[in-house]
Amino acid sequence: MDVPAATPIPPPAGAAVWQRALAQAADAVAHRGPGDILEILVLAAARALDVDLVFIGVPAEDPPVSVRSLAVCDRGEVLPAFCCSLDGTPCQFVIGQAFQYHPDGVQRLFADPHLRAVGAAGYSAIPLFDSLGDAIGLMAAVHRRPLGERALFEAVLRVFSGGHRPAHRRHRP
Repeated sequence: MDVPAATPIPPPAGAAVWQRALAQAADAVAHRGPGDILEILVLAAARALDVDLVFIGVPAEDPPVSVRSLAVCDRGEVLPAFCCSLDGTPCQFVIGQAFQYHPDGVQRLFADPHLRAVGAAGYSAIPLFDSLGDAIGLMAAVHRRPLGERALFEAVLRVFSGGHRPAHRRHRP
């Protein structure tokens, strides 16, 4: 009996994008060299997701009514830390809650002056939890153009969200 030859399955559309993004995420999370690991993570996340701005933020108080950034980059440049209210922002639905993805029109959805100031079109973020499952912050990606594929953003941010924990504890007040 002849067994038919296996038909090669072509890679899914965008497979190279996925491979590059996940490889960059894995490299950054595994980083052991010099430098501020949080800055390294936000810079690498921005490159992996091909977005303008990425930040890691923690609640400035309990219960969280504002967020304080621990690391932020915009177009490859590390910026000073900031603090802003969570009210009226997409971040208010992330900390301690769930992954958010707004591929376009985020300024129409949220009356956030910071989104307007940076000219945001797309926003995606993932909550950060410590090893006990307690909410400790978020990692957000913002772009001045529409975002790419939702599944890619969720997968890459999940990789990065696991890599923040040791460095985050060193930055905790």
